[in-house]
Amino acid sequence: MMSKITKILAAVFISISAFTFSACNSGQQNQKDEETSTQEKISAKFMEMQNDLKSMVSEEFSAINDKVRELNAQIEEKGEGLTDQQKEMLDEIQEKRIEVNERLNEIENTSEEEWDDFRASFEEDLKEINTKLDSVLNDF
Repeated sequence: MMSKITKILAAVFISISAFTFSACNSGQQNQKDEETSTQEKISAKFMEMQNDLKSMVSEEFSAINDKVRELNAQIEEKGEGLTDQQKEMLDEIQEKRIEVNERLNEIENTSEEEWDDFRASFEEDLKEINTKLDSVLNDF
């Protein structure tokens, strides 16, 4: 009889242990699911920020191209060439445009930790391009 009670108690103990173990794993799985969900939300937001920057750069490049076409039209209309200083500034603009375009191709490789600096330098470079181009246009 004692043997039966011992077997029953052992079976109950094993059942309780299994239940407790599975409950612990369930809690850990829920925590992992929450962490994964949070990571997915952060990643989605980061991808949205990358896409926003790409759109902004596309719009800026379009505006820059419009200014270059305007400058070319003015050069043709007036029949005058550019000064050496204007040519130099246009060369700098072109170099900066190439650099910005190459960095745009690296946007996917930029980590979230580097994002703020990456975006700030991008915006600063675009501003510099526009400022120089406006200067050439205004001087012409």
